Amino acid sequence: MRISDLNDDVVFCIVTQSLLPRTDLSVLSRTCHRFHQLLSPILLKQPVWLNRSNLASFASFVQAGSLRDAAFSVPLRSINFDVLPNSPDSPTMEESVSLFSELLKYTPHLTELVIHDIVRAFTPERLRNILVSLRSLQTVTLCELTSNYSRVLSDICPNLKTIVLALVVDESHIDFHAVFSPVDPRPFLQSHSPSITKLVLYQVILDASGTPFPGVVDLQISDYGVSDADTGFTGPLVHLFPNVERVQLLSLQSDQGVITPSFLHSGSLQAATDLRSTCTRWQDTHGTWANGLRHIEVGSLVDLYCLGLRCHVARVKIWFPSDPIGIAHTALADVRPRCLQFSIFRLREIEDVLQLLAAVSQIRSLDHLVIDVSPGLFHELSPFWLLIQLRNELLGSYVTHILVHVNDNVDEGVPSINGPTASMCSADIYTRAEELLERLVYGNSTLHRVFLDVKGFGLRALERGSNGDWEGRLEIQEVDARRILAAEDMLLL
Repeated sequence: MRISDLNDDVVFCIVTQSLLPRTDLSVLSRTCHRFHQLLSPILLKQPVWLNRSNLASFASFVQAGSLRDAAFSVPLRSINFDVLPNSPDSPTMEESVSLFSELLKYTPHLTELVIHDIVRAFTPERLRNILVSLRSLQTVTLCELTSNYSRVLSDICPNLKTIVLALVVDESHIDFHAVFSPVDPRPFLQSHSPSITKLVLYQVILDASGTPFPGVVDLQISDYGVSDADTGFTGPLVHLFPNVERVQLLSLQSDQGVITPSFLHSGSLQAATDLRSTCTRWQDTHGTWANGLRHIEVGSLVDLYCLGLRCHVARVKIWFPSDPIGIAHTALADVRPRCLQFSIFRLREIEDVLQLLAAVSQIRSLDHLVIDVSPGLFHELSPFWLLIQLRNELLGSYVTHILVHVNDNVDEGVPSINGPTASMCSADIYTRAEELLERLVYGNSTLHRVFLDVKGFGLRALERGSNGDWEGRLEIQEVDARRILAAEDMLLL
């Protein structure tokens, strides 16, 4: 029996339950009208990733539908297009851009579009002509743009809610991101000022002037500098994004270079303090976020220190907990967080983590901890040893809830000959979760709930008993534990 002799339900079951690659399903869909109608929704349900190697094939798939019906449109919601990856028989750059432009004519329902390497392939006029027909677009990511493209989004795409811009000064900087050459993103955004709710920017410079973006509640900036030293890093953010709730700032750029822990190691504490003082002076004069922030994510404690925030932040995420000169308490006291999240990747970071926890113990508002651990770390030390160290530092603290999350970066870490080793894989950690959590809570009368989430295996959690001690502890069911984490705003960021 041929597959074409089967009814639609059986064919649908075969293709959805099989391990056939997407390219084979695409070929099958082009064999007849029936299979094209049946398989198109399956193929287009997920985002489509296109490059110069597969663009012609996908365009042929779409054309098969348009030849049968002049009013044909593709029920596609998301496209990610990169003009660079190609094979020897790929279309030329010009041919690829033409194919892509033609393809988008059949995607009136597109809500998300990502285009890479724009400056190499599209003129500003051509890019704008592509975007102008996409009236349903809600999210757009435009990578490698120069200031010449500042009008491409003006007065088009009326439903845009999320804009992602990766900016460069000119084409020569695309391959040299180490050189900080920022671009002012505001000319790209002005016509969408009232509607944008999420904004993601790369390599930008801002100042505390111009029209604000009151709708932005989620702001993410990497490689951020300021054009007016008197505003500090905080001034432009408060002025331009007065209602923001979640802020991610990675790679703050000062006149002396990117701000990292090595910035302070080099003897530049005074420079960092000056940056901090500038930020606090501006806020004392002009104000800060009146309602505080829900989340802030920074690369390091040094970044948080230099921001000199004068507002409450409910949750702080720090990627690298290094504190070479003891600024952790000051940085955390500025924002008085309820929850702190940080990561541990290597054995050499343990000392930094313990110093950070010593500062955590002094912050009365801070009663929730989220600790993201690489499983590779447990090639270098025992998880039992780690949790005992965490427990010792947190005795006498105000922390009531702790989530330890073991992520899936399985290649992190290397076996160590020296040090407290007892290599355990993620499966072992999950199996012995209750023993591990017992080490964490032993002797700590402040802790109320502890969670151990092993990615790929599950979540285990313990709660202090009704008599107020851990002898009568209760295990929380996973579904209830996840509900509690959501309610307590402790889900991993």
